[in-house]
Amino acid sequence: MFYYGSGILQAYIPSIIRGHNIIKYINENFGQDIIFDIEENDSEILFNFKSKYDNDIIPLLKPKTNGSNISPFSSRNLPRNNDYQIPSEDLKLYQNIVAKIPRERILALTHRTNSFIKSLSTKRNPIEKIKADMALKGLKGKEYIHSIGKWDEYIKYLEENLDV
Repeated sequence: MFYYGSGILQAYIPSIIRGHNIIKYINENFGQDIIFDIEENDSEILFNFKSKYDNDIIPLLKPKTNGSNISPFSSRNLPRNNDYQIPSEDLKLYQNIVAKIPRERILALTHRTNSFIKSLSTKRNPIEKIKADMALKGLKGKEYIHSIGKWDEYIKYLEENLDV
């Protein structure tokens, strides 16, 4: 299984027979529009599906893990979005706070950022959903906070909770 981009996953099945059986099962049980872009060679099958159907399709694929116990569903396997830029005036506020933190306590900044992200969770928007959204967008903590419009609240939270 591979992350294809834009919320799409790609499944690779190294056996034609197994691939046909999986496609047939998905079409019969979930509908014709779940999978698309089916590519078939003489010994393998590739197909794409939207990541919102991953809970239904992934168990059928029985994916194998390569590497040191890294799950194929890990956010570490998703690409990072390096295109998102926090505007310089907003970034300046953040840098002023970071400059006040002693070097031996810089890890506290990461803990406070994580605490702020957890504070955004509600019953309708649990932390798991927030983390999944961050991973899907490929953004790190502060970039994600800025992208959802909570930057001013985040800066205020850091000023009140970092003891600088």
